Amino acid sequence: MTAWALYDAGMLKLLWTGAAVAALLFYGWRMRQKKRLCFADQNMLERLGGQCQAWREGCRGGCVLVATLMIVLALCRPAWDAKDLHITHSGRDIVFVLDVSRSMFAQDLQPNRLARAKRAIMDCTDELTGDRVGLVVFAGTASIKCPLTRDYGFFRTVLRDLSWDSAQIGGTRIGDAIQARAEHLLNEQRSGYQDIIMITDGEDHESRPEEAAAMLKTGGIRLIAIGIGDAYQGQRIAVDDETGSTAFLQYQGQEVWSKLNAPLLRRIVAAAGQGVFWEVGTDVIDLAGIYRRDIATAQRIKTEARSVQVYEEKFQGFLAVA
Repeated sequence: MTAWALYDAGMLKLLWTGAAVAALLFYGWRMRQKKRLCFADQNMLERLGGQCQAWREGCRGGCVLVATLMIVLALCRPAWDAKDLHITHSGRDIVFVLDVSRSMFAQDLQPNRLARAKRAIMDCTDELTGDRVGLVVFAGTASIKCPLTRDYGFFRTVLRDLSWDSAQIGGTRIGDAIQARAEHLLNEQRSGYQDIIMITDGEDHESRPEEAAAMLKTGGIRLIAIGIGDAYQGQRIAVDDETGSTAFLQYQGQEVWSKLNAPLLRRIVAAAGQGVFWEVGTDVIDLAGIYRRDIATAQRIKTEARSVQVYEEKFQGFLAVA
């Protein structure tokens, strides 16, 4: 077992400064010697105390060199005196269910609904404290992109790579997404500690989402639905045409306009038993604020307990020597 540690071992690369300082000290000593020889020869300098002068210069240079090395070692943050530290993680299981269907490319939120939803989830991850997070996307079918994890870096990487083709089949089937997540999350030991945050414009192609939401009530899973998009006039759906230019999605020769289906999302949340519906519309998606208000204050479950060895930092002694 290691009896000591360097918390910032990368600073060891600064040890080359010791060689640079030694070279400068030697160069300064040589230049002073040459200047002295301009006034007296070597025998006269020795009779005038040259040996004592050389000893003093050597000690002074040695102190500068040692001080430099001590500062470098202090920057490496040396530590020893290991102690056992018990760490306990507590939190909730949060699954983000994100609509990646074509309608999420409507531009009533800039640059589009999907980009704004991804940005809101990214901001929310900055607030997480011990929670496990997962990511599910859905369009015509649902798929797990990130299983429950506390590796927030991996979660953000997966989130950044999402696009409209992240789901294998086009369309929008909210019920399938909810049912798939309910079946995956159902766990009697974690009942009451699980949340689904669903971000969608509410468009659905007869997937019976209310029936699927009823499964959440049985399993004690809370549903937080975030409805985005213009609920009144709606917006056209931007797509790239064959030339790479921006066009708008058409169906049977008519432009498709997408609206927020808030009534459906309210019914889904009601069927889930416990949950909240936030009709964001075209406003800012403050998902981080929703997390602080509705999730961070909720009851949490102990998810992991482990012991680690930590070392007490001792850089102060090296600075004192310097």
